[in-house]
Amino acid sequence: MTSMKRILLLTSFLVVGLAAQAQVQRTCLAEAFSNASCGPCASQNPAYNTLMAGNTNKVITVKYQWYFPGFDPMNAQNPTEPNARIGYYGQSGVPCGVLDGTLWAGPNYVGALANADQTEIDTRWGVSSPFNITITPALTAGKDSVTVDVDLNTPAVFSGANLRLHVLLVEKTITFASAPGSNGETVFHSVMRKMITGTSGYTIQNSWAMAETQSYSFTVPLVDYIYDHQELEIVAFVQNNTSKEVHQAAEADLPVSDFAVTDNIVTSSLNCSSSLSGITVDFTNDGSNTVTAATINYSVDGGTTQTVPYAGSLAAGATTPIAIPTLTGLTSGSHTIETWVTDVNGSGSSGQMGLDSKSFNIFTGAATATPLSQAFTSASFPYANWSLDNPNPSLTWTRVTTNSGSLKFDCYSYANGTISNVIVEPVNMTTLTTPTLTFDVAYRQYSSENDRLEVYVSTDCGANWTSVFNEAGSTLANGLTPSTSAFTPTTAQWHTETVDLSAYGSATNFFVRFKGTSAYGNNMYIDKINIQDASSGIEDNNTNNFNVYPNPTTDVINVTFANAQNVTVSLVNSVGQTVRVFNNVNTNAVLSLEGLANGMYILNADINGQHVTKQIIKN
Repeated sequence: MTSMKRILLLTSFLVVGLAAQAQVQRTCLAEAFSNASCGPCASQNPAYNTLMAGNTNKVITVKYQWYFPGFDPMNAQNPTEPNARIGYYGQSGVPCGVLDGTLWAGPNYVGALANADQTEIDTRWGVSSPFNITITPALTAGKDSVTVDVDLNTPAVFSGANLRLHVLLVEKTITFASAPGSNGETVFHSVMRKMITGTSGYTIQNSWAMAETQSYSFTVPLVDYIYDHQELEIVAFVQNNTSKEVHQAAEADLPVSDFAVTDNIVTSSLNCSSSLSGITVDFTNDGSNTVTAATINYSVDGGTTQTVPYAGSLAAGATTPIAIPTLTGLTSGSHTIETWVTDVNGSGSSGQMGLDSKSFNIFTGAATATPLSQAFTSASFPYANWSLDNPNPSLTWTRVTTNSGSLKFDCYSYANGTISNVIVEPVNMTTLTTPTLTFDVAYRQYSSENDRLEVYVSTDCGANWTSVFNEAGSTLANGLTPSTSAFTPTTAQWHTETVDLSAYGSATNFFVRFKGTSAYGNNMYIDKINIQDASSGIEDNNTNNFNVYPNPTTDVINVTFANAQNVTVSLVNSVGQTVRVFNNVNTNAVLSLEGLANGMYILNADINGQHVTKQIIKN
């Protein structure tokens, strides 16, 4: 919660022979709107950034990362505030920007960043301001919150209208190792991270006396999605909320020292015991001074806080693993462990700093009896003993109402490389004679991307996973042509995949994991997951009689099927590469594997409109 205190300091004195129109040098405010997946933003930002860098004595720059046209991690961390700010200026697209509340003029569409030029900056900078702004920012003692003192001073009498004070937390430079969106940008400047005074700002008085000073203080928790705390600054400005004119702006670095943050809880997302061990926390010193003491706090599902002390010498920028004691007495289901740091170098803080969390799933009961069938008609996903395993919990498979219920992976919005896993409840395979996995898929490309769907299986509670299905791009699309609209399938756009699980018939705790990997293409869906005997599955009464033998094999594989001619058969290796394609295959064919490396392969065939998959091993 934002806390605020207001102190009025009024100094009155007699001025003889002095006009009440003292001049104050203006510092302009340039606000820009961009997106990490916006192509025009990538082309206009370099020149704009260069212009701003050459006018640091005249202009303060703030950038708001918008939600459109594609994925942007900085917007995903704080979508409401930047989206509200672009709406405040009546804009509906990026890139765009304003100077002191006025859209950039020029030959392009009004507000385009390409219109920003030196003349407008010089002209506006030459207009005197009615305010002086002084900012004094600080971290609280526990370094879990930010306090900002702002002094406004009017050397001359000033009468304004609908005035608001805005105070922002800004990260000056954010650098990614690879582009987080689809436009190729890896470096982002002056990114607004938090509106300390909210999207509407803080209302201040409109009438000001000569030499009047008002002081304001704001305290807010330090947001936990900062990339580099050394890059933080505070920007404050006074704006007419009717005309949108910005009267004055100022900035000040946020002093950061001895700041430590936890990141990356390391633990398995799946566990088949009521206890969980091997949990570590990567403890990183994100400050400028060596950390010699700290307390690592942790709790499970918001329960009792436990602590692990740190004593040592952790240099600035260094990371060390901290072991969390074994968690015991865990019940079946999904759990969340949270960690945070207090008492860095004896600060005595009891607040939360560098909060991190990770979900994991415990399975301690009996495996589900087969056959298993799930059509996702119930809205309460994830279901009992199902689990989601995602590097980013907000970028995940979600249950949607399409096809009367299905799972969706939003490759249309998720950045290239985004991964999400959904793990099916464990099943007992020993009751099946010819165990088979079938599932329905709907996917189409945006243009030519290779969004990928993989299926893995495990017989040892996730310690090891084996790939049994791997398709991407046009192969996964199964004949659907690309579309630049976000894909929602019709009934006719689904197809069924079949995976042979005969190698796992003895497994009593058998796990299946569906892995989606976005290439920033288009949406994919899965539905009607079945683990059952082949004779009761999609191969309806075994009409195709599809078999491969011997398996394992050496240099050849025999393929048999019924009622089809000129079938295309492909082999995919364990990393998803198609290594061999056999065209015009007929029943009782012998396929050569000569020259292929030993290992596991997935054999794909389309027979009578049904896509069938078999796993083979070459020795």
